[in-house]
Amino acid sequence: MAIGKINGVALDTGGGGTPTMVHWNGGRIQQTTSNDSQMVGMGGSIGATYYNWSVALSTTNLESLGTPGTTTKLINSAYYIDVSGFFIPPNGGGTIGISGTLRDDSASSVAESENFIHVWKASSTYVTAMANGSPGLTDTATLVASTSVETPETSANIKPCSFISNNGVTVSAGDYCFVAWSTTATVTSTEYRVVNYKVFTGV
Repeated sequence: MAIGKINGVALDTGGGGTPTMVHWNGGRIQQTTSNDSQMVGMGGSIGATYYNWSVALSTTNLESLGTPGTTTKLINSAYYIDVSGFFIPPNGGGTIGISGTLRDDSASSVAESENFIHVWKASSTYVTAMANGSPGLTDTATLVASTSVETPETSANIKPCSFISNNGVTVSAGDYCFVAWSTTATVTSTEYRVVNYKVFTGV
């Protein structure tokens, strides 16, 4: 059965194609006063679904959609990108997209802030190094899809919001991608976002 909608939003299937889900994840982003300005990997510090998501993929966030296929960023690699990363499977090449839901635990200090969700692709050099067991500590990654969602002004803890990208570029089988989160919010105490998301190709 072809997937036509996610969270009630119609997918652009590029002329009748069937999107292929290549990754899914769910968990809780932890924002503290120390990682206000960081780009956080959307995966846990010990495995993708472990406890809070708070690992910094970059010490500087990206408070915009960027330009998929053009925007690049120096990413803190080592073990960091394994918490939110995935390979595109042999039959999974195509235009990439991400969709999901986000819910804040409160609106006390983050009301009407913007949450940016970015899908990045590691360089081919880094992928080869991973296969050889010798990846470096950093990698210049390329943005391949992005979207954003605003935290509600009130009752954010009971108002989940949906997001879906429509600006993805083509990825190929064997590409290694990962997902990250940035925000315009500045907090005075610890804040959490509950997130569930899926990544598709052929959208």
